[in-house]
Amino acid sequence: MPDNNRQGAEVVLAGVEKSFGANTVLSRLDLTIRAGQFLSIVGKSGCGKSTLLRLLTGLDAPSRGEVLVDGAPVADQLGSIRLMFQEPRLLPWASVIDNVSLGLPGGGPRAHGGTSPRPRCTRCSCRAKQGTGSQACRADNASE
Repeated sequence: MPDNNRQGAEVVLAGVEKSFGANTVLSRLDLTIRAGQFLSIVGKSGCGKSTLLRLLTGLDAPSRGEVLVDGAPVADQLGSIRLMFQEPRLLPWASVIDNVSLGLPGGGPRAHGGTSPRPRCTRCSCRAKQGTGSQACRADNASE
């Protein structure tokens, strides 16, 4: 029977490496994070913090090694992992409730009776309404 009072999941990185072409960002990383443990990742810009988070959430795959969540590959856990990006990641054509529901199981625009995405602009394929100020289409902004 599953333990419904358990907080978190154990995460294990074993021999993890991540390279982008000839640039190795993470090398031979071994790390165990116990279930419920609080961990801070601190470092200079460009040192691999975001790359590590992308590996932990399954958004990127390691070049070598493995990332396990509760003993299973992170790719098998994608439905139960959440990540809050540093930059805003709102969908400008979606309502507030549609943007908020993105983090819910089965969430996202239209998942809970939300609105449809705004139709694409016929001038430049963006989803902004033409002639609406800061929300104007790219073609309108290009002429300013």
